[in-house]
Amino acid sequence: MNILALITFCISLSSFASGTEDPDMDQTIDDLKSKNKQLKSDIKKTKTIKKLTGQNQELKLIFDCEKGVMDHCSELGLHYMRSGKKSKAIKTWKMGCKGANLKSCYNLGTYYLRKRNTSLAIAPFKAACKKGHALSCNSLAAVYHRKRKPKLTQSYFEKACTLKLGQACANLSLIYKKSGEIDQVDKYQKLACLYGMKTLCSDEEQDGPKTKK
Repeated sequence: MNILALITFCISLSSFASGTEDPDMDQTIDDLKSKNKQLKSDIKKTKTIKKLTGQNQELKLIFDCEKGVMDHCSELGLHYMRSGKKSKAIKTWKMGCKGANLKSCYNLGTYYLRKRNTSLAIAPFKAACKKGHALSCNSLAAVYHRKRKPKLTQSYFEKACTLKLGQACANLSLIYKKSGEIDQVDKYQKLACLYGMKTLCSDEEQDGPKTKK
């Protein structure tokens, strides 16, 4: 039983018990019915507005992407992917990547990498890495690691580290640790710390420089 029905039921019982009809109570019931109807109408309108807003956002992204606003191609691809429209997402990211949008290239490569299609992941990662996208360089190194190509793996980790991606520097320190090159391990751990990998910082680096008292 909803609130309106409960109030109406209680008022009806009160009127029945007194044996009289109260015009004020009748007006109260009518007012409650009117407010309930208006509330339902407002809820319906809100849902419609949200639906139209989502549709309008998608249309704007499509329009901007086709007009050459390549950042919106990346966003549109993510929108399609979240909506379960994978083929549209891939097509959109390809368009964005072709238009030199590095995020689109990275998203496309990441999609292929997650699907374990490393051969298709290489081209978009390489295109973005070439233009200085650190995450793409790091992911490309991961692809070559899977393909057991150590020289290319190291090369792209080095490029990503040069682009100040801490994770890539940390990966390099692990590579050098396996080969026993301790001086290089120390070098890349310090760089990883500098670029945000705080777990690789020494106690002194974490505390910061000490001042004389």
